[in-house]
Amino acid sequence: MGVDQAVSLESYVAAVLGTKSSPVWPDEAIKAQAVAVRSLALYKSRTQGHVRASDPDLFYGGFKLINKSVAKVAAQTRGEVLYYGGSIAATYLCESSGGRTESALAALGQELPYLPSVPDYDADCPQYTWDKVLTAGVLRQVLEQHGYAVGKLESIHLDPLTEPYGAGRTATGRVRELTVRGERGTATLTGAQFAELFTLP
Repeated sequence: MGVDQAVSLESYVAAVLGTKSSPVWPDEAIKAQAVAVRSLALYKSRTQGHVRASDPDLFYGGFKLINKSVAKVAAQTRGEVLYYGGSIAATYLCESSGGRTESALAALGQELPYLPSVPDYDADCPQYTWDKVLTAGVLRQVLEQHGYAVGKLESIHLDPLTEPYGAGRTATGRVRELTVRGERGTATLTGAQFAELFTLP
């Protein structure tokens, strides 16, 4: 049985930044991330009613993740939040977008004019290349654990990664929908569902 634990917003921001920021980064980069994390936490709290510790966008691992150097810099932005049109902005952030960000409409299913798809110039980031190797056995096991009992895998259908992209891909070429075929049936998942199941970027 889970236990709800309340923490102050600033402690929460410092802990989340422990896995997102590095003390060797420029102070202004850490400050920008602090404002983004604080804003997104408040946005989710007000639109969803809560923020989960396991939220992939705002993973909170507790006070043990707080880096004192990062927290000291982040504290200089205490209380600072980004707004758009009078409302707190959904300031999603990531280590790398693989060369181009996805628009809010494609990624979240909602139109947020301040989150269009834009180029990303982070080729020197260690997470720039998104590779993950999964065996057919692991794919089948995870799918079955989540209610997709397709049996022994036969194929995975994706729209080709060539322009112009088909309906199964977004405007940036990311997977919008895929179909898994097995000896006992098929399952169609969105790219977001598949990424969540297999902890993909």
